[in-house]
Amino acid sequence: MTRDAAATVARDVEARLAEAGDPASAAAQRAYMKSAMRFHGVPTKVLHAEAKRIAVEHPDLDHDALIAVVRALWDTEWWDLRSVGISLLDRKQKKLLGPADLDLVVGLCRDAACWAHVDELAAHVIGGILRRHPREKTRLSAWAKDPASFWGRRASLLGQLRELREGAGDFALFEAIAVPMLGEREFFIRKAIG
Repeated sequence: MTRDAAATVARDVEARLAEAGDPASAAAQRAYMKSAMRFHGVPTKVLHAEAKRIAVEHPDLDHDALIAVVRALWDTEWWDLRSVGISLLDRKQKKLLGPADLDLVVGLCRDAACWAHVDELAAHVIGGILRRHPREKTRLSAWAKDPASFWGRRASLLGQLRELREGAGDFALFEAIAVPMLGEREFFIRKAIG
């Protein structure tokens, strides 16, 4: 898929969300997220349905095409389009994403500057890759020391969230990451530790 084709997919999603959106919901969502981004005001299930629609309409979506579409969705001023991109990554990650994509995904976390997007990317996308490639969990320790972005540090704490909730995962690694952050004053770090 070319860059232009990916941009066309993003424009199509934006048009569909604009049609389905509700201005009152958009204002409420923006206030709740405390975001400067724009919102269409559609429910989460609509965002997931858009990701599913993209996957169904593009059954030949390979790794590079997936990344191109996600970048086209991400590089907009719309929170909802980024959410569709995250949902699409989560939907396709088992087949198309691997360890080489971890830097891209943590980069999206740093750029997201929004707890909801970081949480979805870390717990679902990063967590899915780490579950399939457990040796890559050592990267969490490096992200935990991210001096430039507390969102990267939050991603390091949440990368094993689903596994730890299931009684699996590497709790000793989580502890090694979390203990040095106990003195953090940043709310989103403290909440992630909790």
